[in-house]
Amino acid sequence: MRLLIVDDATTDLDACRTSKERWNRSHSGESVISELVEIKTYPDARQYFKSHDACAIDGIILDLKLAEQADAGQLLIDDLNAMHRRMPIVVFTATQDPLSFQYLLGAFKKGDKPYDAAFERFEIAQKVGLTKILGCDGVIDRQLKDIFDKAIVPRLDSWKKYVDAAGSENAERALSRSVVMHLHEAMDEDDAYAPDEFYVSNLEDSDYVKSGEVLRRKTGGSPSQYVVVISPACDLALYGDPCKPKSDVVQVCELEAAEALLKSVGGCISKSVANKSKKAGDDSETVQKKSAAAVRSFNDKVFSNQYTLYYHYFPAAVDFDGFVMNFRRLKTHTHAEVSNEYVKTGYIVSPNFFRDIQSRFSAYYGRQGQPVICVER
Repeated sequence: MRLLIVDDATTDLDACRTSKERWNRSHSGESVISELVEIKTYPDARQYFKSHDACAIDGIILDLKLAEQADAGQLLIDDLNAMHRRMPIVVFTATQDPLSFQYLLGAFKKGDKPYDAAFERFEIAQKVGLTKILGCDGVIDRQLKDIFDKAIVPRLDSWKKYVDAAGSENAERALSRSVVMHLHEAMDEDDAYAPDEFYVSNLEDSDYVKSGEVLRRKTGGSPSQYVVVISPACDLALYGDPCKPKSDVVQVCELEAAEALLKSVGGCISKSVANKSKKAGDDSETVQKKSAAAVRSFNDKVFSNQYTLYYHYFPAAVDFDGFVMNFRRLKTHTHAEVSNEYVKTGYIVSPNFFRDIQSRFSAYYGRQGQPVICVER
């Protein structure tokens, strides 16, 4: 890692160097801090980022207040924003001033923690690929080059026709959607997905809910604290003036705690298998093994959505524990009732996964069965 520290206190710079040496003794490979660039003034820091490639630095350790300028840290952040430099930053400062920055990995008060705490944040960012993504050297940027070369530029004349018909602003949004769809197609491989990919953050502030949005009840009164909006996106699309959803009702489906299901049903399965094993004359060790194997099998079926058609598993990620969506627990509300009874969590189920949920939901309610026939035996 190549890091930069902006601080004018000699004792703090000495402490950072000492932490660097200690860190390097216990780490290897890419986690080693190969260089620590020291800058003591705001003008020098500003000039550094004007004359150096931002990709060459993996992160900045920043003191918000320098002797020559009390607001130097915030000014430097404003400059990085203006220069479109996407730099991971960890703040180490003696002040507790509020700070807002998209790429702020952490903020620590000087003296509370050693600089190793900052190194740990940068190491995590590097290992998950965030450093490469922000530094324009990740998979996204490599894929974008192919997309523009093979899919966008060759169709530029076609896009010009859309500009003439719809205007530049609409064309830019449409082109952006096309790039995102190409990017998704290029990166939609058979790799195992991370649990956090199940949810996407809701970046838009709207008075209305979206299909797949996760909501939390304002008060109790139900075994489920969370629900998911199951209404199709076309029903919730905004239209007219003022913009309102096409449908005047919203359908939600409750989420149940997965742990409770695994414990209750898994416990019953464990007892049932244990009893059968005992009746078969198995010793205690064999009974335990069979019981544990049955519980593992049940858990695997829940996690892979093979236990029953009316349950769909939601992995533990972001701010949520694991859930199962119960298709049998549906409610229909007006938009006003949704606003009164629920608050937004800020998360939506990723379209990749929500399509599968809607497909299984439709299959469950579209299933064909026959009544139970009472047959004398």
